Amino acid sequence: MYSSLAAFGGVPTPKGIWHLKDLQTLQFFEANSEMVKKVGTLMNLQTFGITKVRMSDCADLCRAIANMNHLVHLEIVAKDEKEILHLGALRLPRSLRRVMLLGQLDKIYSLPQCSMFFGSLTNLTVFRLRWSRLVEDPLPYIQALPRLLILELWQAYDSMKLCFKTASFPTLKELSIRDAPQLNQIEIEKEAMPSLQNLSLSGCPELKVLPQGIEYVTTLQVLHFGEPPEELVARLWGGGEGGDESREDQMKIRHIPKVIHSFHKDGKWVWERIP
Repeated sequence: MYSSLAAFGGVPTPKGIWHLKDLQTLQFFEANSEMVKKVGTLMNLQTFGITKVRMSDCADLCRAIANMNHLVHLEIVAKDEKEILHLGALRLPRSLRRVMLLGQLDKIYSLPQCSMFFGSLTNLTVFRLRWSRLVEDPLPYIQALPRLLILELWQAYDSMKLCFKTASFPTLKELSIRDAPQLNQIEIEKEAMPSLQNLSLSGCPELKVLPQGIEYVTTLQVLHFGEPPEELVARLWGGGEGGDESREDQMKIRHIPKVIHSFHKDGKWVWERIP
């Protein structure tokens, strides 16, 4: 598990690699000005992963990716947590199945502009958004993806509420929200995420109540809380104040076969099943 972007290393791009026109995989290479300008000539790439991306690289990188019409797997990793990625001009090919964007996104343009093309990504199954620190709810821009199976939002959201609208994420099976320090409310409307099986909420110290509408997600098999606040743990275990509210919460999740909370103890992770 990577705790910072500094852990995502890479290797220098070999000279002359641009002549390998049939190359299908180019991954874990560090960005530099020459690399981001020339990588667009490798139009047969199916897997492309680039690390140490700077703001100044973004315009050329977006132009290069627009030429990769066979791309299936894309990873873009910023130089560090402070580097802002301007990806508003990114044009994603329809062939994409997996996308991972790691780094702080420009808060005005990146997701809203990219979202114009999300609707055409009918093959996208995995979307990982990490360290992006968005203040605007990202869900409206990605909720209509027709085949999305896995969504990860790790250090991706810096506001207080997320809302999953009716009919959103029709095929989603796994949802992970991690390290959202201000998040204190999750709302799930009826018929949202009708295929969800695994929900993990970790590092959300202000989330002291169950997601509103969790009882509507009847397909859920595993509900995991990582280091939840004590107030939430007490409600789920039936202890503390608010006995009626606690019983009501327990009724809301009784259809879920496995409810777990995890926490650190004596330097180790402990996983406990909530009855």
